[in-house]
Amino acid sequence: MKKNSRLKVFRFIKGKSQDEISHEVGISQSKLSRIERGYIVPSEEEKKSIAKALEMTVEELFEPTLDQKKRLARALGAAEDWPIPDDKE
Repeated sequence: MKKNSRLKVFRFIKGKSQDEISHEVGISQSKLSRIERGYIVPSEEEKKSIAKALEMTVEELFEPTLDQKKRLARALGAAEDWPIPDDKE
């Protein structure tokens, strides 16, 4: 999973569009799209605003623990024997 594809997954789970999140955060929809695709890294302030818009913490959204990665993979239907990336990614 690309570094910020978690953002796209959680945005989808929360039922929010890129337009909604970008408006709440105060950035363009195209910038949010580039963040989601891993082309640019959001500033710390943008991370806080994005996490707040998704009712999450910055750590949950951008710095998941190995346990959180495993739970997300299982919630998304990953097979038990699929490799789960370690925290060094």
